[in-house]
Amino acid sequence: MAASAPRFSKPPNIRQIPDDATRLFLECQVQGTPKPEITWLHNDNKLSNTKKHAQTIFIATGNTYNVALEISELNANDAGTYKIVVKNKAGETTANINLNLASDDDDDTETNDAKNSAEGTTPVFIQKPTIRQENDGKRLIFECKISAEPKPDLFWSRDDVSIQNSGRYLIYCDALPNNTYVACLEIDDVNASDGGKYKVLAKNKLGESNAHIALNLENEDQGTGGRPTFTKPPEVRMFEESVLLECQCTADPVPSFVWTLGGKPIVLGTKYKQGILTEGNTHKIFLEFGQVGQKDSGIYKATAKNAKGDGSASIELNIEGIDFKLPDGLAPSFLGKPTIKQDAKTAVVQIDIAADPSPSIYWTKDGKDLLNVDKYITRMDRKGGNKYSIFLEIKNLASSDSGLYKCTISNELGTSVANISIKIAGDKANLEQLDKLAPSLEKPKITKDTKQKSIKIEYRCKGKQEPKITWKKAKTEIKDTPNKYKISKKKEADDTYLCTLDILNSTSSDSGIYKILAKNDAGDTHALVNLHVDTEAAPPQDEEDQEKTKPKSIPSDEAKDTAAPAAAAAAAAGDRKVAPVFSDKPKEVVC
Repeated sequence: MAASAPRFSKPPNIRQIPDDATRLFLECQVQGTPKPEITWLHNDNKLSNTKKHAQTIFIATGNTYNVALEISELNANDAGTYKIVVKNKAGETTANINLNLASDDDDDTETNDAKNSAEGTTPVFIQKPTIRQENDGKRLIFECKISAEPKPDLFWSRDDVSIQNSGRYLIYCDALPNNTYVACLEIDDVNASDGGKYKVLAKNKLGESNAHIALNLENEDQGTGGRPTFTKPPEVRMFEESVLLECQCTADPVPSFVWTLGGKPIVLGTKYKQGILTEGNTHKIFLEFGQVGQKDSGIYKATAKNAKGDGSASIELNIEGIDFKLPDGLAPSFLGKPTIKQDAKTAVVQIDIAADPSPSIYWTKDGKDLLNVDKYITRMDRKGGNKYSIFLEIKNLASSDSGLYKCTISNELGTSVANISIKIAGDKANLEQLDKLAPSLEKPKITKDTKQKSIKIEYRCKGKQEPKITWKKAKTEIKDTPNKYKISKKKEADDTYLCTLDILNSTSSDSGIYKILAKNDAGDTHALVNLHVDTEAAPPQDEEDQEKTKPKSIPSDEAKDTAAPAAAAAAAAGDRKVAPVFSDKPKEVVC
């Protein structure tokens, strides 16, 4: 089980037994893996576990523990500030509680004062630190979320050296609803010397809490070749049902590589797949895994090795701190059929695609990963905008290189797979099944019918043979349903099909992520679109205007601003139902 820093699931509180004024309990509940160590202090003096100060910790459930300090023979000397320190190897957190005791006549008032002094909450990390990149890897952002009242002060450090809010470093804490905050550390002009163990301390008058995240960049003698040296920190990308880790190194010759989790080698199979993309002496190394759960948290390390040496980079991954967000862009789509060229004993397969954000690439042959860098080289060249050319170079051609090659291309918006059959006859490589084309999808088009209160999602899909189309919402397949869903596919010119999903009688429950899947013998593809239906908003135009103009995208904030007056107007007219608002924005439609 991955280690997790302690946190307070229930903050400290004071409890007294009504019939016994000589005893008092300070109690709280904490979580952490492994089991945390507890230390109590009174006015900064450590308390021993004695009859006077009896200390207990019991398992409540799983990694949750009930913690208590029982104070016996209560007297005025027991007043003051009590502090609890909860610590394990993953981090520590603290909380303070003030106890005011004056005289026997004021017992009730003093106990209430003690409770009031503990109003608010000690800082708790509700999302542990994660790392992301901006500005093509030149800016690194550590981000976490904290619950606290009052607002905490933040202190960042690297290898126990304080980081100041100046120069390359920017520290800030932005308020969110419900006494929560997003805390960030930004580092510009990132280089290998920024590797180390980072710590964030959040502190307010009721206590403090801290969390760690490790960044390791072994990058001595950085250059454009030679032994592997990592030039960018590892990056985490969240796909619909998987997590992608990618990092970049320079090396000549092309390195082999392995991934480890918690120091143990990762075994490839149904859960894990890995790949490498080469551009000259620069190499992108990927690890993607599905069936994501808390057990996948931990320190991941990529080690690249060639004849001139090795290098490594690592990142600490906190699964609970990663959210899947659908960005603007384009799911990977094929721009044509694969081609093959040959020079002596080397064959090069080329696939042209469009994608935004940039995709990850994995190749297999007959179901096995192509990881022998002495035999196979994979490359991806950017052609401008969102267009790329993908290459698979097969060296030292032999009859055993015949087989079914599969190229899987993924980004946050979808995945495309090309099935490429290669036959080696003598010393000549040829592609088979040239009469077929793997499906590819254009950007979706969203339209509306305010009279029918329906939403239409349309994709144009190109493929030869005719692709089979499936629609899903989340993980549930959508089928033709009277008064709810209507699915159609119409053939147009040049092996292109118009695929349509009509959502009838739309309500807010129709909000969510929709997926279209297209498949034929040459490959398959799927793409995602996020649909938000706001049934409390009114239509921005009347029907006559709508027929004259195309629907316009309405930003979510603007839709909210216009919803209230429109709803009020509808209510004044005696109409208790308010029609939806729709948008044709490809990524997300506001209805």
